[in-house]
Amino acid sequence: MKRTFRTLLYIALFWIATIPYTHAQTESETIRFQYEYQSILLDSTYNTVDLTVQNYIEQLRERMNKELSTVIGEADQEMRSFKPQSPLSNFLTDILFDFGNQYLAKTHPGTRANLSVLNFGGIRSSLLAGPITIEDIYKVTPFDNKVVIIDIRGEQLIEFFNRFTEKDHAAFSQAQTIYRNGRITQVTIQGEKILEDKIYKVITIDFLATGGDGFFKDIRFENIIYTDILLRDAFIAQIQQLTQLGKKISGQRDQRVIIQPTP
Repeated sequence: MKRTFRTLLYIALFWIATIPYTHAQTESETIRFQYEYQSILLDSTYNTVDLTVQNYIEQLRERMNKELSTVIGEADQEMRSFKPQSPLSNFLTDILFDFGNQYLAKTHPGTRANLSVLNFGGIRSSLLAGPITIEDIYKVTPFDNKVVIIDIRGEQLIEFFNRFTEKDHAAFSQAQTIYRNGRITQVTIQGEKILEDKIYKVITIDFLATGGDGFFKDIRFENIIYTDILLRDAFIAQIQQLTQLGKKISGQRDQRVIIQPTP
């Protein structure tokens, strides 16, 4: 309380002292005032280190560094991400698809996903050949996006795919798109033509499901399942599974995107 009063008093004195020039007019003469002032430090900076807090932060840093450096797998080649498809985007959508089906097997027995979709903008780094650490996955997917599973009718899924061109494209698994003259000419899901009345289950992220990048903007969903699982955690879990099976991490370009030559 005393400190607050003292601070307010200093502010008042400072304000009064910095009035540039005033004068009072009387009947007989003008009385002029002169002043001098100096800057007053209103508050002090505390340089004292709280050792308890500092030790706690150091312990957290140590623990995080140890966790981030944990090796979860090994890549047999460098994998980069680029449109319309790439080794890294194909690998990530493939393991997202697998993760989604494992999740459905536990929570909705008897149901399976039809495809998975990610945005290239959410893939922020490459994976180098050699050991893959948890930190590497944080660099690839630094955003706190969560996995969602949406039910979408075939007619709406067709509209979704018709928004893409060979240059402006999503990353996906279990689907194939064919382009000619820059426009899409054919889409199949798991080798079959999309049926307008069929309900398809799509594994994706909440950012896209809520309109991010415009992929699903104004697209109607029949249902949506919020898994509350971070995308990066899903990737880490799937890479660890592959490693436990003795497999190296690998991604390849394939026939999921076909660009036909202009006739």
